[in-house]
Parts: sequence; structure tokens; C-alpha cells
Amino acid sequence: MREIEILVKVLESKNSALKKLARFKKDHISIIVDQYYYHPWRKGLLPTKNNSATEMLRIRIKDRKSYITYKKDVFSKTGWSYSDEHETEIKDPKIVDNILRNLDFKPLVKIVNKRTVIYFKKFEICLEEVKGLGLFLEIECIRPGKKDPEIIRREILELIQLLGIRVSKEMIAGKAELIFRKQNNI
Repeated sequence: MREIEILVKVLESKNSALKKLARFKKDHISIIVDQYYYHPWRKGLLPTKNNSATEMLRIRIKDRKSYITYKKDVFSKTGWSYSDEHETEIKDPKIVDNILRNLDFKPLVKIVNKRTVIYFKKFEICLEEVKGLGLFLEIECIRPGKKDPEIIRREILELIQLLGIRVSKEMIAGKAELIFRKQNNI
């Protein structure tokens, strides 16, 4: 599945942002725990001082369900365009964690995230409180079809403006990479 999304840091209070989102019907609030992994032989899974990670492997626990996800980034001439995402539900995250560790995968970062989710047209709007990082807005196109990713990214940017929430420029890294860089002073 193609994952086309934009992540920005929210530059105002959570209450202020929630008031601006109040015109939309809130779908649910989730607590999400993500454990990301890297492998010494797979350089794409590990951010470095000069390069972003281009792949991600994680176990996610969300709403009493668990998933394993692998993402590989796809780039255009202007930079990151989208990720090819492969995700499936798993029965026991501890067993999968043990399997990965036995295959020499190492824990990279753990992210705890409280996410308020709103659906609007073909978009999932998430206001996220990320432990150790702050407040973020992530908007993902949940039905991208075969539409050009750059067109969808422009639509997401237009939606961000429509919401009226004060935000940073687009983050050029995901939350896992941001927390990794913070923890490792990169």
C-alpha cells in the first residue's frame, strides 16, 4: 500500500488546535506504542548523521491489537514522495520481538503516542502527542489509488492551511527518526 502523508510540528497549544478541529467529527483517540528496529547489515533501517533512514521496521500496539510493519521510502526529484507500506496484524508482539532479536535485529527507538483521529473526505487527520517530542499534526491520504503522489501531497498541504492550525514546515523525517536523532544528539 502507498502511504502518502505529511507530518508537521504544531506550534500552538493542544487545546487551541483541538478547538480548530472541533468542526470535524472526532473518530477516536488511541494510545499507540511503536517499537522500531534496525539491523547492522541493513543500512536503510538506521538514520545516520548525514542520511535519513529509508526503511522502517516496527511492531505497533494499538487499540488492543498488534501489527508488524515494513516501510520503504520512494523518492521523486524533489525528495521523499511516499512509502510502500506492508503491514499485517500479529497475535503476540513479544514473540515477534523475540524472533527479530534472534535474527540480529536491534531495538532502535520506542515511541509512545496519544493520537486524536478525525476522518475528512479521503484523509485521516491525526493530532499526536508524542512522548519526548511534542505535539504533531499528521495527515495521510487513506485512499490514494493511483493518483500522482505529488498531487496528493499538495492536497494535504491545502488541507493543513484550511485547518488554520499554526504548524512548522513539513518535517523531513518521521517520528522514529526524530526521536532517534534527539536521543543520540544527531
